[in-house]
This record gives sequence, C-alpha cells and structure tokens, in this order.
Amino acid sequence: MTATLARLPAADEGSAIRIVLNQYTTSNALYSLDILDKQGHELAPAALPLTSTQQQLVAQARQGQTILLLQPLSVAAPTVSSSPQWLLLLARPTPTYAGGIMVATQAINGQFMQDLSQRAGTGLLACVQNQFVEATALDLARSTMLKNETQQQMCQHDEPQIVESHETYLVQGQSMHLAQQIAGTPDLTLSTIEPLYNLNTHPRRWMLLIVGTGLFVFSLGIFLFSFFTSVLLIRPLRRLQAHAQILVAQNTGVQMELPRGNDLSMLAQSFQLLNESLYNESQALIDQTHNLLVMSDALMSTLNLEQLLAEFVTRMGNIMHVKHVALLLYGRESIAPWAVAQWSETPEEPPQTESQTVPSTVSVYTDPNNDITMAVTSKMAAIPNPQSLTPSAKRAAIRAGAPTTGGTIKPSRIPNHALHELDMTLARMAIQRQKIVYGEDIATIYQKKQERWARLALEAGYCSAIAVPLLLQDQAIGTFILYTEESHPISSRDTFLLSTAALQTSMAIENALLFAEVKDKNAALERANHLKSQFLANVTHELRTPLHSIISYGALILEGFVDGTLTEEQEQHIQFMVDRAEDLSHLVDDMLDLSKIEADRIEIKSEPLELATSLSQVIEQLKPLANNKELYLRLRIDRGIPQVLADGHRLRQIVINLVSNAIKFTEKGGVTIHCHHLQQQDMVQIAVTDTGIGISPAALGYIFEAFRQADGSTTRRFGGTGLGLTIAKKLIELQGGEIAVESIPGEGSTFSFTLPIAEPSEVVIKNT
Repeated sequence: MTATLARLPAADEGSAIRIVLNQYTTSNALYSLDILDKQGHELAPAALPLTSTQQQLVAQARQGQTILLLQPLSVAAPTVSSSPQWLLLLARPTPTYAGGIMVATQAINGQFMQDLSQRAGTGLLACVQNQFVEATALDLARSTMLKNETQQQMCQHDEPQIVESHETYLVQGQSMHLAQQIAGTPDLTLSTIEPLYNLNTHPRRWMLLIVGTGLFVFSLGIFLFSFFTSVLLIRPLRRLQAHAQILVAQNTGVQMELPRGNDLSMLAQSFQLLNESLYNESQALIDQTHNLLVMSDALMSTLNLEQLLAEFVTRMGNIMHVKHVALLLYGRESIAPWAVAQWSETPEEPPQTESQTVPSTVSVYTDPNNDITMAVTSKMAAIPNPQSLTPSAKRAAIRAGAPTTGGTIKPSRIPNHALHELDMTLARMAIQRQKIVYGEDIATIYQKKQERWARLALEAGYCSAIAVPLLLQDQAIGTFILYTEESHPISSRDTFLLSTAALQTSMAIENALLFAEVKDKNAALERANHLKSQFLANVTHELRTPLHSIISYGALILEGFVDGTLTEEQEQHIQFMVDRAEDLSHLVDDMLDLSKIEADRIEIKSEPLELATSLSQVIEQLKPLANNKELYLRLRIDRGIPQVLADGHRLRQIVINLVSNAIKFTEKGGVTIHCHHLQQQDMVQIAVTDTGIGISPAALGYIFEAFRQADGSTTRRFGGTGLGLTIAKKLIELQGGEIAVESIPGEGSTFSFTLPIAEPSEVVIKNT
C-alpha cells in the first residue's frame, strides 16, 4: 500500500488517498483505516472522526514506535451477536509522508477469526479477560451450548484441560500478548476446542467394537503378509533352489539330492553346494585348458607326422582320463584308413612289426602307398619318413576328406591287428555327420537299438565312447575316438575341449604334410639343380677343347704359318671366326665359373693385395678397347689406401667384367675407376663409373640375376649373355664384400663394391 500511495498524482491527492484506503479496508476486512500528516490532520477525511483513544495512539506513534491497543466497544451487548464487541487498534509511522501516521482498526469478529483459523489450520475461540468474545462458525455453535462458568474455564490459558458439559471437550488456550501492546491493556486469548466424541456414551459396546475391528484388521494383515511372502519370496526361493540343483547336476555330471529343512537354510546350503561345484568346475576347466595349451605347443613343435600322432593320442588319453584312444586318417579312394594311432592305459601286446610301433603303449601305423586325400589345400601332400617311402608313394592329390566306396579300392598295408571294426565304424559315423558322436551308456543303447557297434564296444569292455571328427575347411580328414570302462556323461566342457583339440590337431597334421611336401620338392629341386650344374660343367668342358682349337688354327692362318697367301676378304672372314670363337670361349668360361659357384666348388685364395698393381693391369689390358671407341679410361686411388684381403685373379676378373660392361654401354665420355677407404667399416670401396646409357629404375631390381639384362633391345644392340654381373656379385660376396649400383638413365651408372682390408696397419700407396 505504501508503494501505491507513493505513485499517486499530486492533484486531487486527498480523494485518491481515500479511494486507496477504502480498497484496502474492504479487502482486508478492517474496521477503519486513516493516514494523518505531521500536523495531525487526516489526508483523506473519513466518515467517522478519530476517537480520543486513537488520538492518544497517534501521539505515541509520533515518537517512532508502533502501538497496539485492545479496547471494547461502548455499544457491546451482553449476548453473542454479529456485532463486534472488541477492537484491535494499531498506530505506526509511515515512510511515505514525513511525520505521517497510519491508524488502523480491526474488529474481533467472525471473519477475523476465520482468517486466523485458516492460517493456524484448526478451529479457534477468542477470549478477553476470561470472557468469550468470538469464534469460528463451528466453535461458535459449540460454545453456545456451554454455561458461563464453562466458558470462563475454556478461556483460561494454562495447561490443556478437559471440560465437562453436555459433551466432553479438550481445550488448549494461549495468551497473545504482543511486544507493541500498551502496558496495562487486556490481552487476547485464543483457545482450541475439540469434543471427545462418544467416549462417554455406551462405552462397553463401542470398546468391544473397536477391539473386534482391531483384531480383524490384525488377522487380515497377517493373512496378507503370509500370502504375499509365499508368492513373492518363498516360491521364487524354491524355484531358485531347484535351478541350483539343476546347475549342480549339469556341472558335476552327478544328480545330487539337496538337503532338507526350512527354505532359507535349504537355499543357503544349495548356494554353498553350487559355489563348491562352480569352483571345482572352474579348476577343472583351468587344468584342462592348461593341458590343451601344452598339447598344442607339443603338436606345433614337431613336423614329423608319426611323432605328431603319437604325441596327440598320448596327451589326449591323459587329459581325458580314458581307457583307450584311437585316431584314424582317411583317404579318398580307400575304405580303410591310411594312418592309425592308438594309445591304451595298459600296455598291449601287438605282433612285432617294423619300426612303426612307438615305445610304451602308443602305436602308429601309416600306409604310404595308399592315396592320402586330405582336405587341407589344393596342393600336393606327402607322408613324412621319406627314407621308407618311394617318391611316387609320398604324394597324392588333395581332393576330399571322407572315405568313399567308388572307384578302385586300394588294399591297406596297415597290419590287421591295428584295424578294428569298432574304430572304423565310429569313425565313418563321425565323418559322415561332421559332428561329435558319443554314447554315454553303451549297454543301454544296445538294449534299446541292438546296434552292431554297441555290441562290439561291450565285447571290448567299453561302457562309453565318443568320436570326434577332424575337420579342415569344413571337410573331414579323419576321426579320433575315446573309450572308457565306465559310463561317462558328456558335458559341454568336454565337447568344447574335444572340438578345440580336433581343430589344433587338424592344423598340425596339415603342417606336417605340407612340410613333407616342401621337403620332397626341395630335394627334387636340389637334385635338378645339381644335374643342371653337372650338365653345364660337362658341356663347357667339352666345348673348350674345340673352341681353343679353332682359335689356335685361326691365329696360325692369320699369322702366315699356312702356305699360300690370303686375300683381304679371307682374312676378314677368318678374323671374324676367331673373334666369335673367343666370345664363345668367354661364355664357356663364365658358365663354368657359374656352375662352380652354384656347386660351391670355386676356389678363392685371399691374400694381402695392393690395389694399384692389380687395377693398373686391368687398365693396360682394356686401354685398347677404350681407345677404339675414343673413350677415356682413368684410375684414381686415394692416398692412404691400405692393402686388401682378396684373390688377385678374381679381383681382376671382377674389375675387367665391370669395366668391359661400362665401355660396351658408353658411346662418348669414358670410364673412371675410383678407390677410397671406408674407415668406419674397415673396408675399401672400388667404384666403376661410366657416362653411358644408364639403367632404368625397374631393371635395377634384377640386374644381378643370371641371364638378365636391362631389356631385350640392349641385348640385341650390345650383345652379351647377362652372366658377368651375376658372377661378379658372387665372387665379391665370396671374398667378404658387397656390390651396389646407382644409375641415372641417359647420364651413366656407377657399380661399386667393397673388399676387407688386409690388416689394421695401413700401407700408403702413391696416387698413380
């Protein structure tokens, strides 16, 4: 309201203030509301003038305090009516008008009590000087039924008390003395009144009704609690207990009876049993996984098929704790296996055979002459132990993994005592289905189905069997079978372990067969290479004699040792014949050197050698060849070059080869031989640089291969066989050096090679 008054316009301020005051008086149900200036004049005169009491309050409020006062109306009646009997007066300074005072009057009436009741949340009764003044509508109706003495008792503001009248009431009063109230004026007392219904009417009947209702509610609660506990707790606990029993049976393979008792103890014992079962299961799985890894390492460590099969059946028998293990590998055109491996817990006594029986209780048999049709690759496969096999019997086409009955049946060379009908029957069943086949209780199977394999197993003393196919690329190549003398339930752990072992074994068998194939092929290649080298050596040796004869007789004719005079044309033809014969002689020498190098029969006599002497001889020998093409041929040797450890004859052969090639492929410019010391490597580098046609980057990768040149056009234009660089490279490597090439097409090439120094002390050679 203060903010509203501050915004009023100065013109016609009195009427505007009165309008605002009337609005607040009406909205707040005030008896009166006035504002006085500092001279005591009303800013908006009201219909009723200020009383003397109000003027006294105004005088006290001018001292800056808020003043409260409770006073009666002079027209009050002795009975309860709608007219107010008491007024609450308030005077306080207002900040809107300097020195101004706001005076408000509130009647203690029904509306005032209703507002207080709503704020307090309970019905209220107002008293002044222990006399009833006003109340809310409900409490007013109740208070009219009370006598005057009772009303005075209800207006007391001591501790709670029970008041007896027509009914029994619980009364609590409190004096509302305010800090701003003028001393000596009466206080306003507010009381709450609540009837205690029906406790004094028919007490026994109602008490029984209340007790009966309580017992019914209590019984209903117990019933509902029991029902929901059974539905929501006990039944799920029993289902959980049943699942625990199933899990224990699945993991242990034994149907166990759980303990009896109350549900919680049974559940606790069930989980304890399940926990122990899972712990034992995890330990068994860890042990089997460890054994499987060890077996995998053992299988991958050998490439001999017989050793591999013996290792597998031995380790599988020990891991699975079975009585007997049999492994059979099948070919395409045979109904009998081409390889059999057997392991038994107790030693057997098979007939004495050749070296196919592994010591102890392990036996491995192979039939190398039968077709080995493994589904491993599209290549050829071979059986290990090549000493006892013929080349034609070692390899066979790898087509399909399952045995068939079509085509020509080749008899097996595996001893009859190693071929058991039971093993082959179960093996064919697993191969045809390409999945694990097992019988946990063979006696029960035989009673129900009367199958032949079951009868054979019982006759052999076996109570359970499991056959696992060996698969590679979704094709079966064989089977291994486990037998036990007791019924053995097959768990998911067993199938996982056996499947993993089968996959590892199939891969190991593939590796062994491929190794044998590669070994045989390498032996064949080595033999062919040896025959080639021997052929080249024989041919070159046979060619050297007639070539030398041709060269010698041609030289004699050209030198005039033959009677008669040759014409110029005849001399040219004979000279051409001698030149071509010399070319053939060089080719024969190169081929002979290459064959000796490949056969590791070439002799290298390394000794301390001065480069200046050997390289000068090369320069003198090839100088005429360079002069014929008007090319320069230079030798540069750095100061301080030490002696090298090399074969002098082979060194000159290498340098002559490199320089001859450089001169041949150079049209203008020349060739330079440069020698310098690589001190960090204790090597001497010899580089032959030309200004010829160069070598393409693509040809640099194969330039040192035998019978290879940069391209066909180079061969047609310059001639040559492509053996010189190959021989030079091998001779350099035999002397402990390396060769390298750098080239820019159209600008020239540099062939450099290194040789080791002869000794730490350096021999200074003067530059020539």
